[in-house]
Amino acid sequence: MDFNTPASYAFALIAFSAALLSVISGAAVVIIYETGVVHKDMKCLKNLSRHQIIFLLLWLAFPSICLAVATCFLFVSLFTACFCSSNPIVIVIIALGCLVFFINGFLTLYVFKCVPHLDAKPAEGSARRDV
Repeated sequence: MDFNTPASYAFALIAFSAALLSVISGAAVVIIYETGVVHKDMKCLKNLSRHQIIFLLLWLAFPSICLAVATCFLFVSLFTACFCSSNPIVIVIIALGCLVFFINGFLTLYVFKCVPHLDAKPAEGSARRDV
C-alpha cells in the first residue's frame, strides 16, 4: 500500500477525529441519559413536539452516526492507499471490494424501498390496546 498520497492521510485523520468524537459524545450521552431518565421524565415525552423528539433521537444516535462516519472514512483511506499502489493484485482486490461495497449499498436501498408502509391508524374493528 502506498501511504504517500495526502488524500489517504486526510481521510485517516477525519476517521480518527470522528471516532474520537464518537467516544466523547457516547460518554456524554450515557452520563446525561443515565442521570435524567426516571419515570417522571419519560412522561414529559408526550408533551414534546415532533421536532423535539426527532432531535432527541438524533442526539441519542449521534455516537453511532460518528462511528459509522469514521468507519467509512477509514475504508476510503485504505482504498485510496491501495489504489495508488503499484501492485496489480492489490488493485484488483480493492476494485472487487469496492464493487461489493457499492452493490451492498444498492441492495440495502432496494430492501428499504420494498418494505411496505403501514398506516399508523388501527384497522376498524380491531381492539386498541393502551399499555
